[in-house]
Amino acid sequence: MSAGRDGYRKLLADIERVGTSRGRRTFGRYAIEGIRLAERAIRSGVHPTHALVSASFDDERSNRVQSLLRELREGGALVEIAPDAVLLTLSEGRKDGNIVTLVPLPEERSLRQLIEAGPVLLVACDVEDPGNVGAMARTSLASGAPFVSVGRSDLYHPRAVRIGRGSHFRIVHRHYESYDDLAKECAREGVAFYASVSSGGIAPRELAKRLRRPAAILMGQEAFGLSRAAIEASEERVTIPMATAMDSLSVSAASAILLYELLQRT
Repeated sequence: MSAGRDGYRKLLADIERVGTSRGRRTFGRYAIEGIRLAERAIRSGVHPTHALVSASFDDERSNRVQSLLRELREGGALVEIAPDAVLLTLSEGRKDGNIVTLVPLPEERSLRQLIEAGPVLLVACDVEDPGNVGAMARTSLASGAPFVSVGRSDLYHPRAVRIGRGSHFRIVHRHYESYDDLAKECAREGVAFYASVSSGGIAPRELAKRLRRPAAILMGQEAFGLSRAAIEASEERVTIPMATAMDSLSVSAASAILLYELLQRT
């Protein structure tokens, strides 16, 4: 289906709108970029509702491209064709930017559903870099740990979605507007907090022996770490030993190490 010549302009405006968290909430959609993510969405049972494709992509005769376009149209997606320059600008020159699709935001999961899916939760507390959030989501899915985003941690930011490489379609996730909201609900459900800190904590292997489930592993923002309230509310603080004078690992790398130590060794 297509709205006809120049009909892509409204869809382009919608894609630009969902580039913000407010636009995503209002429209109930988020954008995914590239043929691989579109294919993964469909395979995961997440059906795109709209697709903006470049003219050269639409003219591509490969079986892969034509199969995807056919699946999109047969699935009821509105497919609009735009000049190559439009997609190039929209994607800021990325090579996968010749197709951008919109998919529905998933229904919010309850904390109880997260605990049932996996008793160790990975929590991103005000992690502002969407690339790190996307990498944490990917690690969370690979480790079998449900993912919680808090405050400014934006799981559906376009960069987070690109870095997530399709993990968004299958991840078990819940968002809280503030740490206080998270803390109150976790207290009701008996979830124990464990704070990741750059120094002064026990080693991950030691924490694996002491971990009480259900548990939430709190990861703080890149520059300042966790809030004092989050650290003080935690049963234990954990620090990853490092061999150099670096003051910390990236939050996404630290998340991967902690989940491996806590989930593979318990």
